[in-house]
Amino acid sequence: MTTIPLVWLNQTATRFADARGHLDVLYEHGDVVLKRSFSHAGVFRGMHWQRPPHAQSKLIRVVSGRILDFVVDPQSDARQLFHRELGPDDGWVLVAAELAHGFYAMQDTEFEYLCHGAYAESAEHSYSILHHLAEHHGIHDATVSSKDAAAAPLAVTAAPQPD
Repeated sequence: MTTIPLVWLNQTATRFADARGHLDVLYEHGDVVLKRSFSHAGVFRGMHWQRPPHAQSKLIRVVSGRILDFVVDPQSDARQLFHRELGPDDGWVLVAAELAHGFYAMQDTEFEYLCHGAYAESAEHSYSILHHLAEHHGIHDATVSSKDAAAAPLAVTAAPQPD
């Protein structure tokens, strides 16, 4: 009998659910975390960032639906907020560890994250850009978590959009 050189990682997903949708932590070991979320249309998640030494980079992708994706370097003087519409055809996008990240679900959206760096609540910062969403994107009624609703506003400037 031949032994198959595979290791089964019998890890059960952990689900966190609320009115916005849900977040499943599918795999977590050391500095590798795989998550999948579902957000109803109109939900804004973010802006979140973990300070060093607990910084966390993310590979993200939209599985279904469409989002407005946002990143900003909260430590820079300029604090330029970059955004881009993403859908399933856009593939994987890297969010560098020094960037705060968030997204607005334009439709019901399934989203995946492959994170390098474990989640550390003590190192996490949350910032609000709800004022920017209203002023620059006409989004006045985004659904957010209580943590994101209580986040300090981040003064940002809109970054020039590429052609």
